[in-house]
Amino acid sequence: PQQPQQPTTGITAQTISETIYSPQQQRLPFQLILEDVETSFVTERVFPSFKIKLLQSNSKEIYHDCLGWQVTVHLITGFGTTANEKLDDEQTRKPYLVEGVAEVSGLRFKDVSSSNGKFFKLQCEVTHPPNVTHLVQKVLSEKIEIKSCRCRVKSFDSLTPSDSIGDMPGIGRQYAQRLSLSGYKTIADLAKLKMGEE
Repeated sequence: PQQPQQPTTGITAQTISETIYSPQQQRLPFQLILEDVETSFVTERVFPSFKIKLLQSNSKEIYHDCLGWQVTVHLITGFGTTANEKLDDEQTRKPYLVEGVAEVSGLRFKDVSSSNGKFFKLQCEVTHPPNVTHLVQKVLSEKIEIKSCRCRVKSFDSLTPSDSIGDMPGIGRQYAQRLSLSGYKTIADLAKLKMGEE
Protein backbone atom coordinates (compact mmCIF):
# COMPACT_ATOMS: atom_id res chain seq x y z
CA PRO A 1 0.00 0.00 0.00
CA GLN A 2 1.13 3.48 -0.79
CA GLN A 3 2.23 5.62 2.11
CA PRO A 4 0.09 8.72 2.59
CA GLN A 5 1.72 11.87 1.33
CA GLN A 6 2.97 14.29 3.93
CA PRO A 7 1.53 17.78 3.64
CA THR A 8 3.92 20.25 2.06
CA THR A 9 4.81 23.37 3.97
CA GLY A 10 6.79 25.16 1.29
CA ILE A 11 9.88 25.14 3.53
CA THR A 12 12.90 23.40 2.05
CA ALA A 13 16.35 22.71 3.39
CA GLN A 14 17.59 25.60 1.26
CA THR A 15 15.16 28.12 2.70
CA ILE A 16 15.93 26.93 6.23
CA SER A 17 19.63 27.40 5.55
CA GLU A 18 19.04 30.87 4.07
CA THR A 19 17.01 31.88 7.11
CA ILE A 20 19.58 30.68 9.62
CA TYR A 21 22.60 32.07 7.82
CA SER A 22 21.02 35.14 6.31
CA PRO A 23 23.26 38.20 6.77
CA GLN A 24 20.22 40.12 7.98
CA GLN A 25 19.59 37.53 10.70
CA GLN A 26 23.24 37.31 11.73
CA ARG A 27 24.01 41.03 11.67
CA LEU A 28 25.19 42.37 15.00
CA PRO A 29 24.46 45.93 16.17
CA PHE A 30 28.11 46.98 15.81
CA GLN A 31 31.08 46.09 13.65
CA LEU A 32 34.79 46.83 13.58
CA ILE A 33 36.70 47.97 10.51
CA LEU A 34 40.42 48.40 9.90
CA GLU A 35 42.18 51.29 8.20
CA ASP A 36 45.77 51.75 6.98
CA VAL A 37 47.04 48.22 7.71
CA GLU A 38 50.29 47.50 5.87
CA THR A 39 50.31 44.27 3.87
CA SER A 40 54.09 43.88 3.60
CA PHE A 41 56.66 44.52 6.31
CA VAL A 42 59.63 43.06 8.18
CA THR A 43 60.40 41.54 11.56
CA GLU A 44 61.77 43.49 14.53
CA ARG A 45 60.88 46.91 13.11
CA VAL A 46 57.94 48.90 14.47
CA PHE A 47 54.91 47.99 12.36
CA PRO A 48 53.23 51.13 10.97
CA SER A 49 50.32 52.28 13.11
CA PHE A 50 46.78 51.60 11.95
CA LYS A 51 43.25 52.40 13.09
CA ILE A 52 40.34 50.30 14.33
CA LYS A 53 36.92 51.93 14.02
CA LEU A 54 33.64 50.95 15.67
CA LEU A 55 30.65 51.38 13.38
CA GLN A 56 26.92 51.00 13.84
CA SER A 57 25.99 48.19 11.48
CA ASN A 58 22.85 49.83 10.12
CA SER A 59 24.09 53.37 9.51
CA LYS A 60 27.82 52.60 9.02
CA GLU A 61 28.54 55.64 11.16
CA ILE A 62 31.14 55.70 13.91
CA TYR A 63 29.68 54.88 17.31
CA HIS A 64 31.08 57.40 19.79
CA ASP A 65 29.39 56.30 23.02
CA CYS A 66 31.92 53.57 23.83
CA LEU A 67 33.81 54.85 26.84
CA GLY A 68 35.83 52.01 28.38
CA TRP A 69 35.48 49.67 25.41
CA GLN A 70 38.71 47.79 24.80
CA VAL A 71 39.84 46.06 21.63
CA THR A 72 42.24 43.12 21.48
CA VAL A 73 44.37 42.39 18.40
CA HIS A 74 45.19 38.74 17.70
CA LEU A 75 47.73 37.39 15.23
CA ILE A 76 46.39 34.63 12.97
CA THR A 77 48.73 32.49 10.88
CA GLY A 78 48.12 31.22 7.38
CA PHE A 79 47.28 27.87 9.02
CA GLY A 80 44.36 29.51 10.82
CA THR A 81 45.93 29.27 14.27
CA THR A 82 46.35 32.06 16.81
CA ALA A 83 49.98 33.05 17.39
CA ASN A 84 49.98 36.11 19.64
CA GLU A 85 53.38 35.09 21.00
CA LYS A 86 54.86 36.10 17.64
CA LEU A 87 53.91 39.72 18.33
CA ASP A 88 56.04 41.80 20.69
CA ASP A 89 54.56 43.71 23.66
CA GLU A 90 51.11 42.52 24.72
CA GLN A 91 49.92 45.97 25.84
CA THR A 92 50.10 47.42 22.33
CA ARG A 93 47.58 44.76 21.27
CA LYS A 94 44.90 46.03 23.67
CA PRO A 95 44.01 49.65 22.89
CA TYR A 96 40.89 51.43 24.12
CA LEU A 97 38.36 53.01 21.78
CA VAL A 98 38.19 56.79 22.06
CA GLU A 99 35.16 58.32 20.37
CA GLY A 100 34.83 55.11 18.36
CA VAL A 101 38.43 54.94 17.15
CA ALA A 102 41.50 53.09 18.46
CA GLU A 103 45.00 53.54 17.09
CA VAL A 104 47.35 50.59 17.27
CA SER A 105 51.02 51.52 17.29
CA GLY A 106 54.19 49.84 18.45
CA LEU A 107 53.52 46.31 17.18
CA ARG A 108 56.52 44.24 16.20
CA PHE A 109 56.49 40.89 14.42
CA LYS A 110 58.98 38.40 15.84
CA ASP A 111 58.72 35.79 13.09
CA VAL A 112 58.44 35.68 9.31
CA SER A 113 55.22 34.71 7.57
CA SER A 114 56.88 32.18 5.24
CA SER A 115 57.18 29.70 8.11
CA ASN A 116 53.66 30.39 9.37
CA GLY A 117 51.45 29.42 6.46
CA LYS A 118 52.91 32.07 4.08
CA PHE A 119 50.99 34.98 5.61
CA PHE A 120 49.58 36.50 8.76
CA LYS A 121 46.28 38.24 9.44
CA LEU A 122 45.27 40.53 12.29
CA GLN A 123 41.98 39.77 13.97
CA CYS A 124 40.40 42.47 16.12
CA GLU A 125 37.57 42.07 18.60
CA VAL A 126 36.02 44.01 21.47
CA THR A 127 36.95 42.19 24.68
CA HIS A 128 35.83 44.65 27.36
CA PRO A 129 33.41 45.34 28.96
CA PRO A 130 32.04 41.76 28.97
CA ASN A 131 28.41 42.81 28.47
CA VAL A 132 29.08 44.23 24.97
CA THR A 133 31.52 41.73 23.49
CA HIS A 134 28.73 39.66 21.91
CA LEU A 135 27.30 42.75 20.20
CA VAL A 136 30.31 43.59 18.03
CA GLN A 137 31.32 41.79 14.84
CA LYS A 138 35.02 40.91 14.72
CA VAL A 139 37.19 42.04 11.82
CA LEU A 140 40.01 40.26 10.00
CA SER A 141 42.70 42.09 8.03
CA GLU A 142 43.99 41.29 4.58
CA LYS A 143 46.96 38.94 4.25
CA ILE A 144 50.20 40.40 5.63
CA GLU A 145 53.60 39.26 4.39
CA ILE A 146 56.40 39.57 6.94
CA LYS A 147 60.02 39.08 5.88
CA SER A 148 63.19 39.09 7.93
CA CYS A 149 64.51 42.59 8.63
CA ARG A 150 67.88 41.39 7.31
CA CYS A 151 66.27 40.98 3.89
CA ARG A 152 65.46 44.67 3.71
CA VAL A 153 68.64 46.65 4.10
CA LYS A 154 68.57 49.73 1.89
CA SER A 155 71.10 52.39 1.04
CA PHE A 156 70.23 56.08 0.87
CA ASP A 157 70.34 55.89 -2.95
CA SER A 158 67.77 53.08 -3.11
CA LEU A 159 65.19 54.67 -0.80
CA THR A 160 61.88 55.76 -2.32
CA PRO A 161 59.36 58.27 -0.90
CA SER A 162 56.92 55.45 -0.03
CA ASP A 163 59.48 53.44 1.99
CA SER A 164 59.03 53.22 5.75
CA ILE A 165 61.29 55.45 7.82
CA GLY A 166 62.46 52.25 9.50
CA ASP A 167 64.25 51.38 6.23
CA MET A 168 66.44 54.47 6.47
CA PRO A 169 70.01 53.83 7.64
CA GLY A 170 70.64 55.36 11.04
CA ILE A 171 66.98 55.32 12.19
CA GLY A 172 66.70 53.04 15.22
CA ARG A 173 63.59 51.30 16.53
CA GLN A 174 62.77 53.75 19.29
CA TYR A 175 63.23 56.82 17.12
CA ALA A 176 61.19 55.24 14.30
CA GLN A 177 58.41 54.59 16.78
CA ARG A 178 58.50 58.19 18.06
CA LEU A 179 58.29 59.50 14.50
CA SER A 180 55.44 57.12 13.68
CA LEU A 181 53.45 58.32 16.68
CA SER A 182 53.98 61.89 15.45
CA GLY A 183 52.59 61.02 12.03
CA TYR A 184 55.87 60.49 10.18
CA LYS A 185 55.70 56.98 8.72
CA THR A 186 57.39 57.18 5.31
CA ILE A 187 60.45 58.82 3.78
CA ALA A 188 58.09 61.34 2.14
CA ASP A 189 56.69 62.23 5.56
CA LEU A 190 60.20 62.62 6.93
CA ALA A 191 61.08 65.00 4.11
CA LYS A 192 58.37 67.36 5.39
CA LEU A 193 59.92 67.47 8.86
CA LYS A 194 61.41 70.89 9.56
CA MET A 195 64.67 71.27 11.43
CA GLY A 196 64.12 71.52 15.17
CA GLU A 197 60.53 70.27 14.94
CA GLU A 198 61.03 66.78 16.38
